[in-house]
Amino acid sequence: MSEREEADRAEGVYGRDALAYFNLTNFKQYNATYGAEGGDDFLRKIAAVLRHTFPDAPLARMSSDIFMALVPAGDAQSRIEEAVQEVNGLLEGENTYLHAGIRYFSPQERVPVSMACEQAKAACDSIKKERSRAYCIFSEHLRQELEIRSYVIFHIDEAVENGYIEIYYQPVVRTLTGKLAGMEALARWRDPVYGFLRPDQFIPVLEEERLIDKLDRYVIRECGRQLRRQIDAHRPIVPILFNVSRMDFQLMDVLSEIEAVVRENELPRDYLRIEITETAMVQDSDKILKMIDRFRSNGYSVWLDDFGSGYSSLNVLKDYHFDELKIDMEFLRDFNDTSRKIITSVVMMAKAIGIHTLAEGVETREQVRFLRSIGCEKIQGYHYGRPMPYDELLVHCQESHLRAETREEARIYEEAGRFNVIMASPVALFLDDGRNLYMAYENDAYRKVMKGVGISGRRAVNWIIHSLDDARKERLRAYADRVTRNRPCKVSETFLLDGRRLRVRAKTLAGLPGFHIHMAEIVDLTRDADSL
Repeated sequence: MSEREEADRAEGVYGRDALAYFNLTNFKQYNATYGAEGGDDFLRKIAAVLRHTFPDAPLARMSSDIFMALVPAGDAQSRIEEAVQEVNGLLEGENTYLHAGIRYFSPQERVPVSMACEQAKAACDSIKKERSRAYCIFSEHLRQELEIRSYVIFHIDEAVENGYIEIYYQPVVRTLTGKLAGMEALARWRDPVYGFLRPDQFIPVLEEERLIDKLDRYVIRECGRQLRRQIDAHRPIVPILFNVSRMDFQLMDVLSEIEAVVRENELPRDYLRIEITETAMVQDSDKILKMIDRFRSNGYSVWLDDFGSGYSSLNVLKDYHFDELKIDMEFLRDFNDTSRKIITSVVMMAKAIGIHTLAEGVETREQVRFLRSIGCEKIQGYHYGRPMPYDELLVHCQESHLRAETREEARIYEEAGRFNVIMASPVALFLDDGRNLYMAYENDAYRKVMKGVGISGRRAVNWIIHSLDDARKERLRAYADRVTRNRPCKVSETFLLDGRRLRVRAKTLAGLPGFHIHMAEIVDLTRDADSL
């Protein structure tokens, strides 16, 4: 580019023409809501808006919801913004909206049409998540991104073969115990030419180019090998969850790939957990539904990732059978009263239909306390650790005192995790190893009763249990054993504590020989009598 052309561009002066690329974000949602006929009708409305805004310009509908126009460069930006705003005005209240990408040409520039179209598309795609922006102009930064895109497409095989793709693991922690309950496998690309490539620089490209199965096959294989290494090293086995792209269902038999890894490494199936992103349900819903049923019937746990980010979260829960919800981290970005109510409702709903819950994107102690208080079972996020190579994760867990739960413990916690602790009655959860009782959780109502009898919190309760004389310990032990024997019925008993009569009604939520989880409701009978 000449100095004159650079000066022109600095002043907003371009060549004679500009290529405008228009694309509707989430148009599949619009079709799902209004049907193909409604979608076609809206595409005709877009064409009418563009024809009215650019009456003399060459216009074309390239495919589906994509339009292009060759417009005069002079007032291109203002007219493109006018067209975008008019179309989006017709979509008010919908989760579908129009964006545009602009590719200007300098007077002396010669560029293939296909490349110009790709560059205008890249500009448009770069803002598809920014609803407030009408257009983006193709820039040098985007040119570099296109170079990386091309590099990814032509070097994914080399990256997999040479180990440029590394698997990082992020810890998943059980809120009830603070123990390590799993780890998510995440792909990272460390390239000899471009250095560290961000996931958003290669994963969307591989999906769009129908190459994502190359990456996901590799991730699944590495997860299996990592689990085998844990077993061979006699380390506690930490289950691994991995994401399956919606494109994988078209490009390979996902179940057969996983089964081959399980056979090769002689793994129990419950060590591998499969994540499917909610937005994957928009396309090929019948095929994915059948595959989810196949996963679960073959003994695999299937998780719904990014719950709340898709077009119809409740329909997804109604139509598909999942074992666990991963609550979208966007709910936690603005951690205010509204987001708390939404998350609480999601957790309560999940428990009502028998689905476990995990919140991702957790960064603060305040968020951890809140999620624990509402019974969200697991947490993932920077508060407990960033994604890291497995050896670094081991060191991190040792330094953070993150001990992995056993397979038996996990089974019991999962069974008890469906219990809804958000209730008006005072409720606490106790862990019972056959000898000792330990309060692991109490709701606000239970905490209030304890405070009324002079006990400040869970730590104080556990200290009192530990400090009981032999006679009281024997009575408490006998009561806990009676609760276990009468599972699932509630068993009542009255205890005297510092002159106050406390009635406890408890039942066993889950357990195996030698370890149980009990739910206990408590009533201060002395206070109730005093109030009469």
